[in-house]
Amino acid sequence: MLTKIINGNVLTPSGWVKDCSVFVQDGKIVEITDANLEVVGAEIFDAKGSYVVPGGIETHVHGGGGRDFMEDSEDAFRTAIAAHMQYGTTAIYPTLSSSTIPMIRAAAATTENFMAEAGSPVMCLHLEGHY
Repeated sequence: MLTKIINGNVLTPSGWVKDCSVFVQDGKIVEITDANLEVVGAEIFDAKGSYVVPGGIETHVHGGGGRDFMEDSEDAFRTAIAAHMQYGTTAIYPTLSSSTIPMIRAAAATTENFMAEAGSPVMCLHLEGHY
């Protein structure tokens, strides 16, 4: 589904831009343009002067929603990821604390399973500490 966001104050790498359109497909920005492009079938979202910013990439996070990635359970991962997705995070790197090698391997395997899911926001794994 293609979405066209209009009437927003858009943050771009060059700074803030007004009076432009942002096209989003499958959760990713595919075009920002000041041309008034009409796209048949695109869903129109009127930002009504609000700020439009890209989603955040959380590169260091130990958990969320009361759960920790070191718990090494699918439920803990899903709860923590969902908590971050509610507030604008679009990609996440679960962070594993210094721990035993078996615990790290188990949590790394869970991370790999999430990375393999279609559309998963889990991009990679962040290992914290010295090993």
